[in-house]
Amino acid sequence: MDARRVPLMLVTHRANIRYLTGFTGGAGVVLLGPRQGLLWVDPRYTLQAQEQADGVEVIEERKGILKGAARWLGKNEVRTAPSRLQNLTCAQFEQLGKEAGKRLRLKPAGDLVEELRVVKDRGEIESIRHAGKVTAEVWTEVLPHVRPGVREGDLAAQIEFRMRKKGAEGAAFETIVASGPRSASRMRALPRGLCKKMSG
Repeated sequence: MDARRVPLMLVTHRANIRYLTGFTGGAGVVLLGPRQGLLWVDPRYTLQAQEQADGVEVIEERKGILKGAARWLGKNEVRTAPSRLQNLTCAQFEQLGKEAGKRLRLKPAGDLVEELRVVKDRGEIESIRHAGKVTAEVWTEVLPHVRPGVREGDLAAQIEFRMRKKGAEGAAFETIVASGPRSASRMRALPRGLCKKMSG
């Protein structure tokens, strides 16, 4: 952040929040600075954030996490807050400006966090290997069930069930099984990237 002359950065993308803090919950907003880090969550995730998040202060916000972050920015008279604006809807962007006040200027932070995520540590590499192993095992197990008369949705359910049974948190993206004349319009590479980072 110092090299980019970014004093504060607002992070709303779930994958980046997880990378930066360890928090795996479904909703959160992070503000990172040179001397502090703040993570706003709603009451559903307070306990989880306190257990998982590292290096940030967890703030429970009952009136909207984005609203809470914006109020903090306004109260502390922050003038500039780089953010991954691609992850904000127009309504969220407007809400930030309205709650934080006219002095705040949001500007794109670019791919700063994504550039950090490119370099994998030993734990991440092991998780990727484990996910690949599980993906290959599931593919081998499901392949004999692929035959005429079997519903595509049933096969997709089998794939996701078997992944979870083997310890995966879930699919990295929607599992698609497609066959028949119109399969080209729906087909994606089935075995690639099936599993998210493995738990445990």
